[in-house]
Amino acid sequence: MKSFRLMAWLAVRRLRVSPGLLLASSLGVLLAVTMVAATVIHSNTIAQAGLSYALGRNISQDALNFHILVPERPLGAADYARLNTSVSGSIESHLGWLQESGHRLGRSPVFSSTPGPEGSGPMLVGADGYIYFQEAFQEHARLVDGRWPEGVASEDAEGALHVEAVVGLDVASRGLRLGTGSKAFLAPLGPGADDRIVVEVVGVVEPSNPEDHYWFGDLSRFRVETDGVS
Repeated sequence: MKSFRLMAWLAVRRLRVSPGLLLASSLGVLLAVTMVAATVIHSNTIAQAGLSYALGRNISQDALNFHILVPERPLGAADYARLNTSVSGSIESHLGWLQESGHRLGRSPVFSSTPGPEGSGPMLVGADGYIYFQEAFQEHARLVDGRWPEGVASEDAEGALHVEAVVGLDVASRGLRLGTGSKAFLAPLGPGADDRIVVEVVGVVEPSNPEDHYWFGDLSRFRVETDGVS
C-alpha cells in the first residue's frame, strides 16, 4: 500500500513538471478505449452481416441449420449443466424468434486406442476415436443389431470408466472387431498412462434418413474416416 502511494505521489509531480507527458498519456488511454470499442462494434457488425447473408441465401426457405459451438470445455456434469443453461438463455434472448427446434450435441476429444488388459479388446493400431452424444439420436437412427445404451457411465475397482455405446454399421463392418458385444479401450491421457475408458459396444446403428436436417449433412460418426478417426 505504501509503495502504491509513493508511485502515485511521484506520478503526480512528474506530470506537473512534464505536461507533455500528461497529454501523451491521455491520448494513449483515449486511443486504447477507442480501439476496444471499435473492435466490439466491428465484430458485432460482421456477425450480424453473416446472419443476414445466410438468411438471404436460404433459397429453399425449408430450413436454416446453424451450430453454436463451445470448444474446450470439461466433461463434468456440473459444468455442462451451467453451460447448457447459459447457452439456452442466450439462444432464447437473441435467436428465439428464429429457432424452431434444437438438439444438444457433445463430443469428447479424440483419444488414442490402446489394448485392454492382457491384450484383450480390438487392436486398433494407429486408430483414434471419440465418444459423443446427440439429443434425440434414437428418434433419427435405426438399430441394426443389439440394443440401445442404458444407464450412465460407471467406474470399476481399477479406476477405469465404463461407457455403453453404439457404433455405425460401416464401423462394425470394417473388420475392426467392433460389433455388438465387443469392447474398445481408449487412453484419454495418452497411450503411456494407466487411465482407461472402456467402451462397451451394445448395438450397431445407421441413420434412418441420411438426408434429414438433423445430421447437418455430416454422417462421419457412422463410419471410419480415412484419417483414422472413427
